Amino acid sequence: MVLSPSYTWAETDTTVTITAQCPGATSVGTDVFSSPHYVSLNAPPYFLELDLHGQVSSGESVATVRRGAVTLKLRKAAPGAWGRLLVDLPRLERLKRRAASRATAEEETAALADRKKSKTWNESRYTLQEQMDVDRASREAIEQAKAKEKADEAHKIRQWQHSVGRDPMATARPAGRLAAAAAQPSAAAAKRSAGAIFDEEAEEEPRIVELDH
Repeated sequence: MVLSPSYTWAETDTTVTITAQCPGATSVGTDVFSSPHYVSLNAPPYFLELDLHGQVSSGESVATVRRGAVTLKLRKAAPGAWGRLLVDLPRLERLKRRAASRATAEEETAALADRKKSKTWNESRYTLQEQMDVDRASREAIEQAKAKEKADEAHKIRQWQHSVGRDPMATARPAGRLAAAAAQPSAAAAKRSAGAIFDEEAEEEPRIVELDH
């Protein structure tokens, strides 16, 4: 069986506070709905719904549950005294006003969810962009390090080539002497060669043979 709890209310120029007595109510088991002109709370077996005299900012409403008392603190859409909590309208008009108020609250909730989703997406995209920037900087640092290492190696090679090639004739002279030695035969070899030629020519020289008369 659904029970209607007893409640009290108070107001300031900017807020309306409603406290409903719901013995056994807990924050986990209590549902509260707030819209510009209509609020409700459900803490089984207690249920309370109120068609407000003025308009509140539903997105700024706060509900607390403590020791079986459910307190709604509503912020007025515009400052000023209401003088009364509930609107005085015929039932049909009141229900139409309630339905419009609920629809407005649902639209505001959907818009808030979209804003949160967009914010989450933007933050995620920003985080991804930051990571991409970090990766790009890391790759550039690696490429720069490789280029520097390559330049250092090339410099070392040039230094080595310069140290080896300061006296180009240092390595050419022995080769030149060897070439000269190879080109000029030794005296003995020349003599032997000349002797061989002489001997050959001597062999070819005609002999004088005495003939018997």
